[in-house]
Amino acid sequence: MNKNFTEVQKLGKLIRHIRETRSISAAKLAQKTKVSTSAISKFERGHTDMQLSTTIQLLAAMGVSMKDLCRQGVFEGFRLLDWAQLAAENSQNREMLSNILDNVQKIEYRLRHEMIFRRVLRLRLGLHDSIDEVINYFEDLDILLEFDDYLYQIVVSDLPEWLINHLEKIR
Repeated sequence: MNKNFTEVQKLGKLIRHIRETRSISAAKLAQKTKVSTSAISKFERGHTDMQLSTTIQLLAAMGVSMKDLCRQGVFEGFRLLDWAQLAAENSQNREMLSNILDNVQKIEYRLRHEMIFRRVLRLRLGLHDSIDEVINYFEDLDILLEFDDYLYQIVVSDLPEWLINHLEKIR
């Protein structure tokens, strides 16, 4: 099963749990949010996905904040961003970088940014001698998102001056 859909199913189950804990019927939630009872039921059972705006509408109707969701571990998929931030904050701590690298290497599938994060960590730890892929990654960027900025902070001392100048302009 698709890992992202598993996350959606977890969110659906959480919404059902919150709704039932607060003694809100699916019909009452549907009435308040203008989302059909059927759609709510299918989402809660993990049979369908739901648009983010609709999910937020359901949660807001039940008085649930984003902070509440974070405490429930709903956003585990964002752990890569957390690891990147931790690595940037501890870029001189070999033990910390090594632990983060161990976690990153456990990721089953790798998108380009995940692979570059792994390379950046290996580079900082002296386990990877080529920076070419990292340079190519940064060179292709026209906007520096939060994750990219963390990677930049980790590897800036290894980047050529021309690339640092480019990244500073889009930062």
